[in-house]
Amino acid sequence: MDRNTLLRTLLIFGVVLLVWKVIWPAVTGENKDKTQPLPAETYVNAPDFAADPAIEQPADPNAANSQLGALVPEELCHVKGNRFEADLSTRGAALVNLQLSESQYADVKMITSANPQSAIERWRPLRTLFRGQGADDQLKYDRFNWTLEKGENNCKFVYDEPSVVHIEKTVKAGERPFELAIATTVQNLSDAPKKHRFSIETFAFYKNADIKGHFGRVSPFISDLDCARGGDVIRKTKDDFKEGWVQQAGSDRFVAVSNYYFASVLIP
Repeated sequence: MDRNTLLRTLLIFGVVLLVWKVIWPAVTGENKDKTQPLPAETYVNAPDFAADPAIEQPADPNAANSQLGALVPEELCHVKGNRFEADLSTRGAALVNLQLSESQYADVKMITSANPQSAIERWRPLRTLFRGQGADDQLKYDRFNWTLEKGENNCKFVYDEPSVVHIEKTVKAGERPFELAIATTVQNLSDAPKKHRFSIETFAFYKNADIKGHFGRVSPFISDLDCARGGDVIRKTKDDFKEGWVQQAGSDRFVAVSNYYFASVLIP
């Protein structure tokens, strides 16, 4: 290949790259930071529990709990597990930090309270809900601040509604690597039978820029949702959520949010 041919090839490549990366996105609008529409979520918050910004519509916009930011300072509890360390918060009794112990993962922050998504209680892994349709009279509130009782390498979160309900949620390091063991008890303190619907949640949050591939390479942070029911594993990709929430009933083995390198798994 002579010098002129090489220069011509490089020029053509440069023009194609310019059109692909700059001109075409500008024409189509794909270079703008698109935001996926989020369905409105309404919760009955305890008086001292502040609504999350952007994603939550307070049941009473004029109430004190409609303001943003924590009304009660959150308290953290540290757990050192098998090949990881974790921090949980009284705001949600959920994860805010998770760090793998091996030196090669020193720069990998799985979950960190410095990230905007971890500051939002609604998107914290291992948070718990107790109220659902047809089963919402056990507790007065959907969301509330927990009281922390620190143990030896475990965190016990307690919530009380006097003469109504007593809840304990204990999180400790599991025996297997990368495992947290969670036990939750609900005690009815009233004179009448009550109903609640228990759920525990995990999340993945990435912006479009985080999962955008480069030069034909697929981003390793594109995440899937896997629901295991009996012998079946049902996989959902981000495109399945374009119209809103997706429900997969009867997932009795595990549910997981996973990408190329990591997975967050809930196992009953």
